[in-house]
Amino acid sequence: MVTGNRPFAGRSQISVASAILEKEPEPITATHPFTPHLFEQVVATCLAKNPDDRFQTAHDLRLQLKRIAEGKIQTAKPAEHGRTKREAILAAVACVTALLLIASLIWWRASRPAERTEYFSAPLPFAARDVAVSPNGHTVAVVGRDSERKNLLWTYEAGSPQATAIPNTEGANFPFWSRDGKSVGFFADGKLLKKLDLSGGPPQTLCEAPTGRGGAWNKDGVILFTPSGQLGVGLYRIAASGGTPTQVTFPDRTRGEDSHRWPVFLPDGIHFLYLAMDLSGRKISRPFMWVR
Repeated sequence: MVTGNRPFAGRSQISVASAILEKEPEPITATHPFTPHLFEQVVATCLAKNPDDRFQTAHDLRLQLKRIAEGKIQTAKPAEHGRTKREAILAAVACVTALLLIASLIWWRASRPAERTEYFSAPLPFAARDVAVSPNGHTVAVVGRDSERKNLLWTYEAGSPQATAIPNTEGANFPFWSRDGKSVGFFADGKLLKKLDLSGGPPQTLCEAPTGRGGAWNKDGVILFTPSGQLGVGLYRIAASGGTPTQVTFPDRTRGEDSHRWPVFLPDGIHFLYLAMDLSGRKISRPFMWVR
């Protein structure tokens, strides 16, 4: 405040912090040569690195300034300030260590390899279709035909030498996983929506779904699905435990929507995406993706 300059200069916060730990401020007389010597000693005491070497109260400082102004201090000896040699070394080591840690963190983040996309193939005894990946990222549910050419659900673990057929899933189509990866929902026999606990037991029928077109299962046990591919059919919801389905979306014909299909829950388990389709002339002419 006396000189109008900062006691410690630097081009960055790190360099300023380093100066505070390792350097002494420039004497006031370097820029203001007519500054009283005793006053310069008072300022130096205020800037001492060790708090114990500073004035302990503003009252003490006031008394020192008053005595200097009145000329009562003739041979005042400045208080010793600064850290001991050992403390200075420790401070320098701490500063250097902090800088090394920061540099190491920057290097580590810059040198991390980019995330890779994994590819794998399954040695299935059929041409697989209707693939659904489990939330664990490596278990896959697929639909394929058995030896009797009937659609059947299979599971495959990435890297495994073979796939495993799931019993009692004949006629399966369009599988989808529960959020915990312990169950699979699917459409069956061209008329039903079912679920299956992979730990064992037969499939459970949830409701009718003549020509199902996709389902999704959130963490709260709610299943969104399209029961039919017919015109004007939107998405329905049903509890994973069963019950009566309730329609939740309604195709808007003014926007060219004939059907809502293939729902996908977003990570919050509340909002979801779906495909809005124009089926005029039995062709998919305009797909839409909406968030609700």
